[in-house]
Amino acid sequence: MASPGYGKRSAPDQRPPRADDFAHLPAREASIAAYLDRLPEGADISVKTLAKALPDHGQCAVGTVLRIVECTVCGAPGRPDALPGGLCRECRGAPPPRPTGPSAAQVRARVDRLRAAARREPEGGTLRAGTPPARSRPSCA
Repeated sequence: MASPGYGKRSAPDQRPPRADDFAHLPAREASIAAYLDRLPEGADISVKTLAKALPDHGQCAVGTVLRIVECTVCGAPGRPDALPGGLCRECRGAPPPRPTGPSAAQVRARVDRLRAAARREPEGGTLRAGTPPARSRPSCA
């Protein structure tokens, strides 16, 4: 059993378990979720304990599954910090995030400048295709 307040807790209005409760999840997530669902109230659900009890899954896999939650309205998966109050951005009615960084036009202009610079003839003459430029070696005097 886990320390008081840290183990598995059942939801008071949770319906009885059914065979298809986790059918919508990928196999790894479904098997871990089904195992968690069968645990008694207050059972230790730490990553290390679950990884020992589920030999098919390592600690990383168990930790990843435990960090993924779903929106309570539409069921969209996400990290807990991306679902404040259990709701995804769309269900909260929040506007989509503004893109950060350069605009598409700025990126295209930069790529065009880089391509033009790459096409220019290098200093000291022309190179054959596929031949790297000669490098000067430091003299060992």
